[in-house]
Amino acid sequence: MRSVVFDVETTNLKADIGSLRVACFAELNSEGEIAKIQTRDILEQHGEKNLAQWITHRIEEADILIGHNVKAFDKNFINGVLIRHDLPKLPKRFYIDTLMVARYDMKALIQSNSLENLADYLRLTIQKDKPSKHDWRGTNDMEAPSIKRIRKRCISDVQVTTLLWEKLKPFWLEARGC
Repeated sequence: MRSVVFDVETTNLKADIGSLRVACFAELNSEGEIAKIQTRDILEQHGEKNLAQWITHRIEEADILIGHNVKAFDKNFINGVLIRHDLPKLPKRFYIDTLMVARYDMKALIQSNSLENLADYLRLTIQKDKPSKHDWRGTNDMEAPSIKRIRKRCISDVQVTTLLWEKLKPFWLEARGC
C-alpha cells in the first residue's frame, strides 16, 4: 500500500473564490518516514488547471492519503477547483485526517487541534512554518518570490503532519480496535 502525506496552499478557503497555489506530496516508506517529496506550484505548472491535474495524478497513485484537515478542506477545495475547470472529481481513496484523529481518537482536551498547537503540544521536532502576511499577499498576486516562500511552508506542513501522524497512529489504531 502506498501511503502519502499531502497538503495544499490556497488563496482563500472557498474554491469558488480562491485558487490553488502550491501542493506537496510526501511518499512514506514502510517505517512511516518520508521517502520522497514532490512539490509543485501554480507558476511551475503554468496555471491552476495544470496544478489541479498534477494533484489528481498524485492522488491516483496513492492508496492512503494523510493530511491535516484533509477531509473537510483539502479534498473538497481540490474538487471545487476540478469542477470549475470541467475536470473529473478526485478518485475515491482512503483518507486519514490527523485533525479528526486528534479531536476524536486522541481524546485529549487541548486548547486547539490546529497543526501548530498539536506540533507544540506533542513536542514534535519540527514546528509549523509561519510566512508573513506580505508573503500571502504576494502569493495572491502571483509574485514568484512569495510563491516560493509559501512552497516552503507547504513542505514544512507535510513534514510536520508526517511527524504528527506517527504520534497519533496509536490512538487511531486503538479507536479502531487494532
